[in-house]
This record gives sequence, C-alpha cells and structure tokens, in this order.
Amino acid sequence: MTLSQLAAVAVIEKDDEEARKLLKHWVKVYPRSTGARIMLAQYLFHQKEPKRALEELQRPPAIDTDVAAYHKLLGEIYFSLGAPASAASSFSKLITISPKSVEGHVWLARIARRMKQPRRMRDYLLAALEVDPQNEDAKRMLIKNYLESDDYDQAQKLVEELKSRKPFDADVRLLVATV
Repeated sequence: MTLSQLAAVAVIEKDDEEARKLLKHWVKVYPRSTGARIMLAQYLFHQKEPKRALEELQRPPAIDTDVAAYHKLLGEIYFSLGAPASAASSFSKLITISPKSVEGHVWLARIARRMKQPRRMRDYLLAALEVDPQNEDAKRMLIKNYLESDDYDQAQKLVEELKSRKPFDADVRLLVATV
C-alpha cells in the first residue's frame, strides 16, 4: 500500500497515533502535495486542533490552493476560530472554483446568519437550492429564515414539500408544528 493509503486506513480505523504519524510522514516526504497537506489539516481539525490545521495549510512550501477541498476546509477552520469574514472569503473562493458547490452556499448562509444578515442568508440558500433543489439542509435553514422574517406562506410551502418527501421525519414534524 502507498503512504496515502496507509494513512487513510489508520484514519478510518481511528488509530489516532498511527494516523498522525503516517500523515506527518506523508507530508514530510511530499511537502508540496496538496492532498497530503489537506488530509493532515483535516485530521488535525477533526481532532479539535483548528489552529494547528490552519498552520499546516499555510506553512511553506506553498501548495496548490486552486482546489475546492482546500477552500472548504479553510472556511470551516476559520468559521470554527470565529473569523467569519475569512471563512466567507474561503467559501466564496470555493464557489468560484466549484460553482455547483451547494456546501459553499450553505456555509455562506450560516455566516450570514451569524452576522445577522437574514436577506443575504436567504439569497445564499436560494442559490444552493438552484444547484440542488432537493437539498434538505438548505430547505430547513430557509424555512427557519422565512419564519424569522414572518414569511409564513413561503415557510409553509417548503414545509409541505419536506412533509411529502419525509412524512415521518421528527425534524419535519417539528417544522410542521411550528408553521
């Protein structure tokens, strides 16, 4: 197996000590490998080490940053560190690189919500639903946005859509009761 495969197996098997060792070794052997650096940074981020993950992505030598996974992870790290403007910049770059990224739009909606910008949040969620009209996360967030904006008719329409697709889902039933 290759070094990347060994590292991936260790991560999947939740062998933290071995995963960390193999990921660091992979980065040491291939310091310009975007995949290696992203995987190590992602591992660190999921180990609740966002500052170390950020340092890993930004340290020399430079890696190819014209990669959707890089900007998605960078945005998530910035968001977790309480830097919404930097997170928004990363997610905007993600959408530029990968225009069909529903996740990018949904993350931008989360940031707009945190920054108390409900109209902007709605715009991002509508953009996400243009890309994937069935995306339930975007629909649920949009329903809450409509409810907070007292737009009950729009919220009701979306709740009915969700209810027809998942009539026994507990979250959907809660939304039905709310509307």
